Amino acid sequence: MSWRRFLPALALLALACASEDRLAPTVAPEPPDPDAPLERAVLERWLTSRGAAIDNLIVAWDVDAEMVDWAEAQVRPGRAEDRLRALAAALLGDAAVDREIKESAPADSTSSNASGGQAAVALRYTAERTATAREAFDTGRANCLAFTNLFLGLARALGHDAYFLAIETVETIRREGDLVIVSDHVGVGWGAGSSRLVFDFSATPSSERRLRRLTDLRALAMFHSNRGAEAVRGGEPIAAVTWLERAVEIDPGFAPAWVNLGVARRRAGDVEGAEDAYRKALLIDPRAASAGRNLIGLLRSDDRLGEAEAVRQALAEAPGRDPFTHLLLADLARSAGRLGEAERFYRRAERLGDAEVRSEALSGRGLLALRGNDRRAAGRLLRDAAALEVSIGVRQRQLKALLDARKP
Repeated sequence: MSWRRFLPALALLALACASEDRLAPTVAPEPPDPDAPLERAVLERWLTSRGAAIDNLIVAWDVDAEMVDWAEAQVRPGRAEDRLRALAAALLGDAAVDREIKESAPADSTSSNASGGQAAVALRYTAERTATAREAFDTGRANCLAFTNLFLGLARALGHDAYFLAIETVETIRREGDLVIVSDHVGVGWGAGSSRLVFDFSATPSSERRLRRLTDLRALAMFHSNRGAEAVRGGEPIAAVTWLERAVEIDPGFAPAWVNLGVARRRAGDVEGAEDAYRKALLIDPRAASAGRNLIGLLRSDDRLGEAEAVRQALAEAPGRDPFTHLLLADLARSAGRLGEAERFYRRAERLGDAEVRSEALSGRGLLALRGNDRRAAGRLLRDAAALEVSIGVRQRQLKALLDARKP
């Protein structure tokens, strides 16, 4: 797992660093150069120009002298490609470096591994917590963003122009309790075009992907957003708000962080702040289905049905590929009596989702069949849902109860 977006089931999910010294900027500040490595001093000036506090500022890929000494002991002088491969091997140990890297290695390339000296870190994958470079180095545990922080920090310290990459076709969407978690993937790039090397660390590698360069500012916002999302999962919404407000201070154009901030604020009891965060996410990205889904839930819970309907209509025009969005749109259409529309969204959810989603989509279609007095079709769809052998969801329970009530 890399960076994360959270989507709560009803009010969907992705830092109160207030200080008496905060200054309101008089002009819109220019963001840091997207093509240049983000130095701490540059980041501090950027945040200060926007009225944000800079105390307790974390740059996730910072490395210290001990770490750099270790890295220098792992690689010999030579070509940048060989040195970076050697660094990756030292960090991952027996874990293979990305397939693309191996296949792009020239047949006559020589090893740059250091002879003897300090041991490899041998990172092991964990989805528990997104670590800084220092934390990953100390614990030997990392998700893909933590590995990226560590590898990029060391590569730059060794004099190589490494950069962050979004690996856009690697995305997982899963339910965890009352949250839906959307996880994307990141890695490190070096070079350009056909000679580009890609270094990444994943529990489920994929050969099908699109690569997009990320600015340091966006990567740092991702780190803070991840830590906030992890605090939400851990039942610490106040801490989550702190991480996530810092994320949007760093990169106010990062819509997933605003979505996650909305979730954290709502769980912390700040409903107005949650709505503001969801609406900011939609201003940045009108196609942010998670923000729309969460906002619909919030507005409906506040009995603002007209506003919720306006958001629903916009969401229905561009629902994306998140199956939980399609389930929600199907449920809303069913409740409003738009049965054909509901059928279409249930079928899309069924195509896009995992077994749990398919079970709920089949059950939703069974509820539609009952609306049409087709008890036989409803029973068949219930059996199909049960055959998937996943936990019983709310739609399946409702369908079974209705069918039991109609037994002769």
